[in-house]
Formats: sequence, C-alpha cells, structure tokens
Amino acid sequence: MKGSTTFKVVLVVAAAASVALAACTSGSTGDKAGGEAAPVAVRLGTDDTPGRPGAAQIEEFSRQVQELSKGQVRIDPVWRAAGDEDDWDQVVARKVAGGELDMGMVPARAWDTEGVTSLRALHAPLLVTSDNLTARIVKGELAREMLAGLETVGVTGLALLPEGPRHVFAFGDPPLSPADYEGMVVRAPRSETTYAVFEALGAKPDDFSGGSRDDRFAEGVRKGEVDGAESAFPIAGSLPAPTTAVGNVTFFPKVNSLVINTDAFQNLTDEHQAMLRDAAARTVDWAIKTTRSDTERAKEYCANGGRIVLASQAEVAKFEQAVQPVYDELEQDAATKAMIARIRSLSEEVGAVPTAVEPCGKGTQVATSGDESAKSFPEGVYRTEITEEFLLQAGIDAPNAVDHAGIWTLTFNKGEFNAGYTSPDGEADPPDNCPGSTYSAEGSRVTIQMGQDGPGCGSAAGQVLFSARWTLQGEQLRFLRVRSGHGSDLLIATLFGGKPFIKIG
Repeated sequence: MKGSTTFKVVLVVAAAASVALAACTSGSTGDKAGGEAAPVAVRLGTDDTPGRPGAAQIEEFSRQVQELSKGQVRIDPVWRAAGDEDDWDQVVARKVAGGELDMGMVPARAWDTEGVTSLRALHAPLLVTSDNLTARIVKGELAREMLAGLETVGVTGLALLPEGPRHVFAFGDPPLSPADYEGMVVRAPRSETTYAVFEALGAKPDDFSGGSRDDRFAEGVRKGEVDGAESAFPIAGSLPAPTTAVGNVTFFPKVNSLVINTDAFQNLTDEHQAMLRDAAARTVDWAIKTTRSDTERAKEYCANGGRIVLASQAEVAKFEQAVQPVYDELEQDAATKAMIARIRSLSEEVGAVPTAVEPCGKGTQVATSGDESAKSFPEGVYRTEITEEFLLQAGIDAPNAVDHAGIWTLTFNKGEFNAGYTSPDGEADPPDNCPGSTYSAEGSRVTIQMGQDGPGCGSAAGQVLFSARWTLQGEQLRFLRVRSGHGSDLLIATLFGGKPFIKIG
C-alpha cells in the first residue's frame, strides 16, 4: 500500500533534541561563563505555508510556548517541509517519527495511510458536519483517545486543532447528487478514508503529487482533466480556476494533529512535558474561539466571486446512502465503530446540525431550486445539428468528423430511447434502428443503454452509450459532464454534450 512505510525512529537525533530542550528549560539561567543561555529552537514541520489556516495555529502555539517557557524555548516552523515529494502530509509525519523533525502539524486524515486507525472516525463521511460538533470532539475525551493511537508509530499527540468543514469545489458544473460524481476527477490530499468516500461515489481522487504538484494540478484544470477539488472556503481562492461549491454537502472536517517525536518527548522532564501540553491545550482553546464559522467564511468566498449552490434534501439523503460502504469498512474495526457511535451520540447531545451556508453567485436560483433533480427526466423528441467543422474544431479526427456530421434526433419515451441520424446529404437512418435501447434517470443524471443488436447500435451495442447530468432551460436540453460507456470519450462528449438539443415534439 502506498504510504504505509514503517517508521524508523532515529534515536540519536531524537535524543539529542530532547536533551537540548530539557537542558534549556530545566531552570538554568546562564552558560559556563555566567551569561544568559540562548533559547533552544524546536523545529516544527508542516506542509503549510504562512497565511494558511494551519499556519496560524502553529504561530499561536509558538506564542504559547514562548510565554510558558519564559523565552527559553523557541518554536521554529519548517514551512512546506515535504517539498514536492509524493504524499506530502505523510512525509512530514514520517520526518517527525524518524526524528528529522522534533515536532509536526499533520492533518489527522493523513495518518490512516500509516497504519493509525484511531483518527478515522473523524473522517467518516457526512458525520461531523458542524463547527460546534468538531469543537466538542477536539476538547473532549475522544480527542485523547484518538491521539493515543499515534504512539504505535513513534509520535505523541499533543492536540487536535479544528480548521474547518470541507466541501467539493467544482471547476465546471457542480455535483448536486451522488450520480454527478460518476467519473469525476477530484483533487484531494492522500488519505485512505477520503479516497474511499470519493470512490464510493464513483469519482477518482488524485493528489497530483510528483514533480511540482501545484503545476500538475493547475495543468490538469486547464486541460479540463480535473473536475473539482476537496477544499475549504478560506483557501478556495487559491485554486487555479473559478469554482462552485455545494454548500450543504460537508463530507468531513479538516482537523490538524499537533505531534512530537515520542522519544524526544519522553526524554523531557515531567515539568517540560506539562509545559508543551499546556501550550497545546491553550492553542486548541484559541483555535475554537478565533476560527470563523463556515457560514462566515462562505460569505467571504461569495464576496470574492465564488458561487455556492445547494443540493436538494432528497439528494443529501442519497449521499448518505451512497457512502454506506465506507461505514461498512470502517466499522469492521471495533474501536472505530465505537467512536463513530460516540460522535453520533455527542451530536445529539449538543444538537449539532450542519452549518448553514447560503447560496450565492450567478445562476444560484436555478441551481438550488431542486427542480431539475425533483422532476422526472423530460421526455420528448430533441434535435441538434452537428457540422463537420464543429467536430474538427473539437479535436475529432477527419474520418469520424465526416461520418458523424449531420442532424441528430433523440427520442425519450417512458424509458425507451432512440437516436436518429440524418446525414448532410439528407440520407436518414431507418426508425428504431437499435431496438431495445433504454434510458434511466437518477436525480439530475441520465444514463443511456444501447440495445444488443441493430444497424444503428454500432460499437456501443449492449453497452452504455453515455451518462451525463442533464439540464432543461426552456426547450433546450443540455447534457453536461458527458461520460462515454464504451471508450469514445471525446467523440461522445462532443456529439451529445457539445450543443443543446432543441425540443421538437
């Protein structure tokens, strides 16, 4: 499994750092010559950079350590500590466990690739969807139990720090139903649980690591190869293209784990251990108090040009059903199952409800009305003209452009589907030339299945012709995010998703 490298604790490095920290904070006020002792620098690694939400937490922890140690200990952040290495959060975690870094700020989601199971309940999908529930978890006994699981990999957890709920930000049409995720490529930092959630929805999660990961990601977005990103409102502005967020689908929160190399920590005196724990606890209180709500951050995202839409309540319920396989897997571990149950109980106790986020941006009323997902698929006869020039400009090769240019007529009638074609010279296919073809709609997505035999079935005989999200504006039926079921992605996407089909009957 990628990312499951066994940690090797570098005892010499860890012990050296520990002894230095202990010596500095043991009450010594001077060096051998009687001068004031210099503060000991503790290197705290993170993949974040200054200005990010997690960076502010590190800076606050540094202030608390400075105050409690009376200036004798200094936290030196090591920003972007993983460089451009694959699995960047896990790289930071391994550097802490191995003693290359004294401490680290590692997103809790990252530990499940390293054999740590105690934090997975935090990321069970659609479970922790409010700021107040996250706050209760990181302040309570659950946090201590979750952090205790880190001891197995050579680090000691000092605190869990809430950063905020996570949503999917789409670069094109937003995924308002589970069916919309089918075939989506979603940029997400590596985590077994996170990836399992998106895979359960039919999406392909990818962290775009290797080389310059930001460049690879931006290039993928530019080429239309990336459909969305798992992210948060405060940092969505740094994404490489304008986005639309589905505001009422919160998959999980981002919570950071503040950790220290266990050997280094155990070599400290009880007094110094207590000082670090106290500084961490104060930082948790500070984070809960100062972190703005998702509602506030959503308003700022909108003010900066972002767009928020809402899924219908019926579709939210379908999301819960779609991710059930993730729960089935997580709950095979008895401890994780118990933690999930306790989080549900805590949610009822505090009355936690998903943080309210309001829709905003151009076209929100259409996108959030729920009409398209609530209605049945609009039956009827629809037609569009596709020219050879249009196909060539879309990148279709010349032979296929010649063969497929013409007038296309689609008929949808009580589950039965027929595609009619008339060439530019007026030659038309016979009616119902691929008998047995059907369509099925789920929410705002439609799937077309071709019949087994007939002159018009072509290479898609017996297979899915395409699936797509549909929208109807007036008499215009559009297919969005078209996915071929038999390999001709560009041709199928251009034929059926390139232009609207006009209702003629």
